[in-house]
Amino acid sequence: MYQFPHLVNGGTNAFTIDPVTGTMCWDSPNMAGEFNYTIKVTEWRNGAIVGYVIRDVQLTIISGCNNDSPVLSPAPDICVVAGDPIEFTVSATDINTNVLTLTASGLPLSLNNAPAVFDDATGAGAVSSVFSWNTSCDNIKDNPYQILFSVEDNGSPQFADNVATQITIVPPQITGVSASPLGNNVSVTWDPAGCNNAEGYRIYRSTNQSLSLPVDCCSDPNLSGNGFTQIGEIFGINNTSFIDNEGLTLGLSYCYVVRAFYDIGQVESCPSDTSCARLKKEVPVITHVSVLQTNASTGIDSIMWSKPIEMDTTQYPGPYLYKVYHGLNVNNVNTFIGQTLPTSNLFDSDTSFTHFQINTSSQANYYRVELFYDSLGTSLLVGTSNNAGSIFISTIPSDNQINISWNEDVPWINTTYFIYRANNFSGPFSLIGTSTAQSFADTGLVNGSQYCYYIQSQGYYTSSSIISPILNLSQITCDSPIDNTPPCPPELFINGNCEIGENTLTWTNPNNLCADDVMSYNLYYTPIEGNEMVLIETFDNSLDTIFTHNNNGSVAGCYAVTAIDSLQYGNESDSSNIVCFDNCPSYWLPNVFSPNGDGINDLFSALVPYNYVESISIQIYNRWGAAYF
Repeated sequence: MYQFPHLVNGGTNAFTIDPVTGTMCWDSPNMAGEFNYTIKVTEWRNGAIVGYVIRDVQLTIISGCNNDSPVLSPAPDICVVAGDPIEFTVSATDINTNVLTLTASGLPLSLNNAPAVFDDATGAGAVSSVFSWNTSCDNIKDNPYQILFSVEDNGSPQFADNVATQITIVPPQITGVSASPLGNNVSVTWDPAGCNNAEGYRIYRSTNQSLSLPVDCCSDPNLSGNGFTQIGEIFGINNTSFIDNEGLTLGLSYCYVVRAFYDIGQVESCPSDTSCARLKKEVPVITHVSVLQTNASTGIDSIMWSKPIEMDTTQYPGPYLYKVYHGLNVNNVNTFIGQTLPTSNLFDSDTSFTHFQINTSSQANYYRVELFYDSLGTSLLVGTSNNAGSIFISTIPSDNQINISWNEDVPWINTTYFIYRANNFSGPFSLIGTSTAQSFADTGLVNGSQYCYYIQSQGYYTSSSIISPILNLSQITCDSPIDNTPPCPPELFINGNCEIGENTLTWTNPNNLCADDVMSYNLYYTPIEGNEMVLIETFDNSLDTIFTHNNNGSVAGCYAVTAIDSLQYGNESDSSNIVCFDNCPSYWLPNVFSPNGDGINDLFSALVPYNYVESISIQIYNRWGAAYF
């Protein structure tokens, strides 16, 4: 039987192979001899195995050696930016002062263009040589280069030592990134990549100005973990500009980084420095869509906005007015519902509107504000705000609990939500909790009682010219908790008794383990394993957890039990585990009988007692093979 080499003769010392470098190490073999082992090298591509190769190795272990292995100095793993030089010294020593030969192998030493240099070296007792490599942009690739340094002595027997190092070549950082507002868009520009073999650029964006990305290009930038999302990709090294026009909001600052990509998109440069921009406040910015009254037909919404303080009043002279539009979908806000009174001075203009006689009970409402100026008696559009909607909450009742969730489509950033509750629609309401997510579970409630809720959101724009915090109210909604959660299932046990023909079933009471409202149980049975089970018994007491079943003397069958909660709700649990028991057939025939009419053993019949046999099929032959029946 095959054993791993280090286990032969009771050994327990380590026999390992580095899965990356392939270096095999057997720490202190304890038995001399010839050993064979096999190495399997598997090739992966994009997470899938594409092939493998197996190599057999013969290893000779001898005793009584008067030679010690030479020792190579450690070679550190290295990461540099393409174009930076690499240079370090590799040395080895031998306590036996044998003659040493130092060599190296690896892809960088055999490149056609600007290969690395390492001169073989020979010396007695100690030897060293310098590895040097003037890296270039052509050396960029998605995996590290591996260099293997080896030293071998001329002792008897000959020994060697090997050390591997990984060299990673990363692309240079993109420089000169600049973001600037351009109307309702942001223009991002940057310098061309420092390597001519760059295939293009990827642009990333975040709304968090407090982010700090690693300076070291060899560190994992983890852009997504720092709040950045890819918003664009451009091919061509000389295409060094990008217009961001996706979902930008006035009052928010947007920060950008750019990365070049190489090697068929497999390698990205480290992120550029961050450049941030904020759209100019040249149009109104909605700050509030708050529900003042909840009703299906007489509801009221309050809409408020911030003035466009960066608008050029010379280009757009007064008088000014705002028009307000309404819709039931955030992408379709086109119904004109009113306007403010004209004012000659923009700073005197009204910035609020109240929308009456609407349905705030069963739907969210969305709004948009447009600014107009007067040009020779004609009102002309200056610009429009982003669309914004009211918070709309929904409830899902559960056992002694109501789960609250809410949706919103707003251009500002909401950070905290305050949950208020009352025992009836008209209040009074009290604060019961806060949440940073758009959900909240109100627990410890009484089933069947009414509870009413509304949410107050707290948010902000990053512009200091806009009010902060921004507070808005949802509609009021009411619900009652209901026990629609079934209890956990019992655990079922069976004890079959073939002698008396009964199965004794017992099960656990979930009220003692994982439930508190189990009232009864249903017991299901099938005489044939795998067939559909039928209800055979109901137990109306939660303490009744034992039952004896007798199916006309048969003990064959399978069982399952479920738990049922209060009579008011009647939720049935999932099925318990299925338990089965089989009949214990007992049937013996005598090996001789004497049909001579003396009344003793005249008949060939089964020995009594026999059990659980419904019928038999028998054929009797004489000694010449003739069948009697």
